[in-house]
Amino acid sequence: MSSELLIPLHVQYIQKLGENKDDLVYHLTSHLRLNAVYWGLTALCIMGHQDALSRDDMVDFVMSCWDKEAGSAIQILVMQDALDRMDVDRVVKFILSLQQSSGVFAGDSFGEIDTRFSYCAINALSLLGRLHELDVEKTVGYIKKCRNYDGGFGNSEGAESHAGQVFVCVAALAILDRLDEVDIDTLAWWLAERQLPNGGLNGRPEKLEDVCYSFWVLSALSIIKKVPWIDAEKLTAFILSAQDTESGGIADRPGDMADVFHTIFGVAGLSILGYPGLEDLDPVYCMPAKVIEAKGLRKDWQGLPRRVQTQFGDPHYPMSDCHTQEKLAVGNANFGDNYGVINQGAQINQQTINLLSARSADNLIQRLNPILDASHTRDRKRSPPDSECYPGTRKEPIDQIIVWVDCGKMMYVCTTESCEKHPGQTFISATPWTDPDSAPSEPSDALTDMLEVGSSSSLGSGPSSPSIKMTPHIYWLHGFAGCGKSSISLEVAKVYAGSGRLLASYFFFRGAADRSRMDRFAATLASQLVAAIPATAPLIQNALMKEPGLIEGRLSLARQLDLLVLTPFRTAVGANPQEEPGAQSAYLIIVDGLDECEDKQGVEDFIEHMLDFFKEHPSIPLRLFIASRVEEHIRERLETDMVHMCNLGSHSPDQDILKYLDASFQAEANRDRVIRAYVTEHGKWPRGQDMGMLIEHIGGSFVLASTIFKFIVQPATVDDPLTPMERLPLAFKMHGLDGMYAQTLARSQHLPHFQNVISTIALLDQPLPVVEIANLLAIQTFEVVRVLLNLQGIIHVPGTDDKGEVTLCHTSLRDFLTTQTRSKDLWVPTSFHLCMAYYIFARLIEVEKGDRNFLYCTEMAILFHLKSEPSLMDSPATIRQFEARQSLFVDRGVSSHAFLCSMFYCFIVCGSPRPNILSYLFYECARHLALAVESPDDSVRRWLEAEVSVPAPKSGTWSAKFARFNYQTREAVKKAAAAINAKVWFIVLFFVICPPIQTPALSQFPECLGRQCDPTGSEQEFYYVTSKKSLSGIEIFRALEWMIARAHLHMEQSKRPQHPQPKGMLERMVARASSLRLRLPPLELAIIYHGKSGDFCFRVDIAVNKLK
Repeated sequence: MSSELLIPLHVQYIQKLGENKDDLVYHLTSHLRLNAVYWGLTALCIMGHQDALSRDDMVDFVMSCWDKEAGSAIQILVMQDALDRMDVDRVVKFILSLQQSSGVFAGDSFGEIDTRFSYCAINALSLLGRLHELDVEKTVGYIKKCRNYDGGFGNSEGAESHAGQVFVCVAALAILDRLDEVDIDTLAWWLAERQLPNGGLNGRPEKLEDVCYSFWVLSALSIIKKVPWIDAEKLTAFILSAQDTESGGIADRPGDMADVFHTIFGVAGLSILGYPGLEDLDPVYCMPAKVIEAKGLRKDWQGLPRRVQTQFGDPHYPMSDCHTQEKLAVGNANFGDNYGVINQGAQINQQTINLLSARSADNLIQRLNPILDASHTRDRKRSPPDSECYPGTRKEPIDQIIVWVDCGKMMYVCTTESCEKHPGQTFISATPWTDPDSAPSEPSDALTDMLEVGSSSSLGSGPSSPSIKMTPHIYWLHGFAGCGKSSISLEVAKVYAGSGRLLASYFFFRGAADRSRMDRFAATLASQLVAAIPATAPLIQNALMKEPGLIEGRLSLARQLDLLVLTPFRTAVGANPQEEPGAQSAYLIIVDGLDECEDKQGVEDFIEHMLDFFKEHPSIPLRLFIASRVEEHIRERLETDMVHMCNLGSHSPDQDILKYLDASFQAEANRDRVIRAYVTEHGKWPRGQDMGMLIEHIGGSFVLASTIFKFIVQPATVDDPLTPMERLPLAFKMHGLDGMYAQTLARSQHLPHFQNVISTIALLDQPLPVVEIANLLAIQTFEVVRVLLNLQGIIHVPGTDDKGEVTLCHTSLRDFLTTQTRSKDLWVPTSFHLCMAYYIFARLIEVEKGDRNFLYCTEMAILFHLKSEPSLMDSPATIRQFEARQSLFVDRGVSSHAFLCSMFYCFIVCGSPRPNILSYLFYECARHLALAVESPDDSVRRWLEAEVSVPAPKSGTWSAKFARFNYQTREAVKKAAAAINAKVWFIVLFFVICPPIQTPALSQFPECLGRQCDPTGSEQEFYYVTSKKSLSGIEIFRALEWMIARAHLHMEQSKRPQHPQPKGMLERMVARASSLRLRLPPLELAIIYHGKSGDFCFRVDIAVNKLK
């Protein structure tokens, strides 16, 4: 019995098949000979020896079996790239003729029916690119009838579930994109039950184990992504024990005679299990994965990641603890009276903790209120970035990351300055090497013992010699925008989610509301931690009871991370400082797009706290993977010996991009009749020379590669009738993503509302559905759709208007649009933030407060746009740009002056403006107030009485000193008073024209200067208190009136002469002129917001430090 796969022996075994034609078995199995060719060829491909058999001889043999009425051996011809030898139309006609009225297929003209034949038909039609000719609904309908209560499938309606039939039915549904018809969890349990104590699998209950079921069971599990439910190590050992160690080949079980049937399915099973040295097998088609990927037919299946070989020759699983969580969660479970509720107990650090029931855990997750679209499992179409590694690409950087996670205490690092093939690259391995293409055995134990924790030592000489050092807990993958960082993060997340060792994943995205901030970051990680390690649930529950403010943002980010994530993890996993580092397989946290987080201080706090945590707990089995662009506040903190840094730009992606483009163009050619006709006449498209130019032009950007491909193959429209072949040369004229963006946007630039729609999408704080964008802009939904349909290469447009959000494919599009030097006439100016605030403000006024149900139109959204640019409200040029667009606001029911008055007031109250611009802000607020109320527009009355609230700031006091209210401000308020009195006759105003300078008595000032209670309930003099917190014209007028009157009182008191007043008129005029030239003390404006009562309180007073 061998513990390794004997590949050379199995290759020889397959090569010798059929040589002895005098053998009786040869003649008895003649009807299976074509099958044997397929089985042998597939096995050779998976073992990496496709050329072990003559291609020409094989193709000639296949064609000698050709049936003029039927045809055969499609899979063999596809693998040998010889479909041109077949009459495809005749084969398709024959296959379709076998479908019965019930939807099932017969195997031949004799009429035997079986779901196996349905799978063969679907498989063949898919490989031939003719699946569209199949009656899908009828086919799926019959397969559904073959599904049993145990989740499995039979060979016909009512037949017993069998693993082979499960494979053909599940694979057929996968090809047809109808896996929704599978009861995944029930089926996964039934398949997992097929494993026997010796590790082998059977096909149905009470049957013996058989190597062939290694494929039938595993293929179905990989399609539904449940392979970790099988004990991979025991199954691997069973398959290897069935090898013929003398003649080669694999038998059905140990000790029996080997045959090619069990050889292919044994090797196939090992491939799905990630056995080292094998090629990937596509479990849906049972063919080499690279063949299926090249045809663009890959489905979303998932086997175990490919393992590495250790010094002892044993395959090392990155997921060696893949069942740890299941054992912890259900190993001591006893089912209670309520179905689905599990009462659990677990031993943690010598103490028993009662785990929460499944229902309680759900309640805990709801209480944590995580961001549901922040993890790797989110719907990427709705919640970008929508990026994923094309199958078989980016293997080098992904393998490096997997080795880093799994290599335990020590890792081996080599910077290959002298390597011609990989100059300047840094490689990581569990074993040392001097050549990146070779992997010698590990160093001796003596060498390892010589190395102290945290030290490094050379393992050779020269610039490319590797060194050994303690594995850092943090890995930083950095690179330019669009180079594929998020795709790699997603692939790594999938690897460790499949092994049960992904603790949490979080994908930041700029402009995506909470996903672009740190507010709910710790709570989101904690919710995923509960799902990954159920034993942490009571620990987190206990933390919430002790610190209720944990999920309300009252505690620091470091404290949140400690109580919600790090401490529960340490306790549950049982990290012991005395334990040998690396003795326990590490868990992984993935944080992608850290540069997309708009809370820079939060990012700095997060990095610093994690560095401190790992320094304090060097033995904890936890890894933190970070992917981001290089930004200064991130680089300054991650550039340390405690972090392994990897520049993704150093891993040349050209071959991966070529692989992606080759397969994508091939898949498009299979779908597009125009391209197929062109290829028939002119040969392969794009040509090799064109593809090389494309790769050079793309310059390593996967985002650009994807965008260019979508641009080339997008459907023709009336405005752009070009074919893909005609668009290809245009792609070469584009310079980077900017050129692509400009070219694509130009397709809709001539349409009505283009600029408003694009500007809105670029500046939104959170993405919106099409309908909400239309409502916000007060245009028809079809007008938004019309603009967006031509832009789907760079903007994700949902399939329905009212569900799903419109999102940018990449944030670089927002950067392009908001940079004038790059976007030129497509530029979205800063002043459009004011337009956005206007649209929201107008929408809030249009609809009664009780009827509002907006996704985005809120008072806080207004404040976001006002504060989005530091100089937005204090720039006269920006205000003029906004006023120049007044023609766009004619039909919105709110004048631009009324809007600007409310915005200046809102910014004064909630925007914390700089003190030196307060006088300007007050003047502009009063000026627009007067202009608004003097307007003959009847809509002004609605604004005067509007119920639009001031965005509530945090409780506390905001104050600032400024010089004075200027004369123009007071005059503007007086004008507004007269106009308001004329428009709103029933409003009683307490406005009194300012008294003469020589009469400063308090009793003659407006009544609002009397004594009032502040929000705390204590009576104070000269406070103005309002509970309405409104942006209506009346409330703004009252607040301005009071503040000016109060300031005027201070001015009069500070100028009061100490000698008798002049009595004559001329003397009074001279005295007054002199007083206006006095340098008056500065004023201080204090705005207090009391969170409990919700009241605003204003106070204007003389500043403490007088002007000299």
